[in-house]
Amino acid sequence: MAEAAQIWVGPAPTLTNQPPPDELVQMLHIARKFDVAARDERNRALGKAGEERV
Repeated sequence: MAEAAQIWVGPAPTLTNQPPPDELVQMLHIARKFDVAARDERNRALGKAGEERV
């Protein structure tokens, strides 16, 4: 006979769109290392240059 599947019990989902607090700290730490606005600006410039090249 096969064993019944294990039931995973974890933290309840939140009503907000925020990650759990431990993940939030990690995400904020990573986000400080990257300048999202500068990356977006570089990506837009690269896309525009590619469109002009084509």
